[in-house]
Amino acid sequence: MNIEVVPLGAGLGAEVRGLDIGQPLDEPTVAALRAAWLDHCVLLFRQQSLNDDQLLAFTGQFGALEF
Repeated sequence: MNIEVVPLGAGLGAEVRGLDIGQPLDEPTVAALRAAWLDHCVLLFRQQSLNDDQLLAFTGQFGALEF
């Protein structure tokens, strides 16, 4: 997938564009998101609509979930 990470300009955070996080992601995309997360601390994904299962699947790619 071809994603774009755009810093928000406030010193913290970036917007991720060109990605539907409700769909399964390949490992290079997950690795790119992890790197962006480490670089910017906060990632913004605009106009996403996820059900509970999609949200759990997406967030579970970044570590164990706690309930």
